[in-house]
Amino acid sequence: MAQEREQRRQDYRKTHDNRGGSTKRGYGAAWQRLRAAKLRQNPLCERCGAPATVVHHKDHNQFNDFWDNLEAVCRACHEEHHGRKRKDGDGRKEQLWKKDNPR
Repeated sequence: MAQEREQRRQDYRKTHDNRGGSTKRGYGAAWQRLRAAKLRQNPLCERCGAPATVVHHKDHNQFNDFWDNLEAVCRACHEEHHGRKRKDGDGRKEQLWKKDNPR
């Protein structure tokens, strides 16, 4: 099990170390301004009502920055949408929400 975990960690590093910074991936200053404006207009997640921290491209095209294609979501809903977290009662969504919104 430890070997499998280490292999997954190494595979992740190979993939993500070559991604480059956010500007190289198409998320430069113009995107940052657009993202901030969207989060100002929609401060709560459009899916669950938690504080929004991410702006998601509905059509998954990072270059389609039309306002109607953007959705303000919390980190947990964004992760869940992309299949990186499970929602089946394991508590991860709640933990992420609490981390983003300590009360």
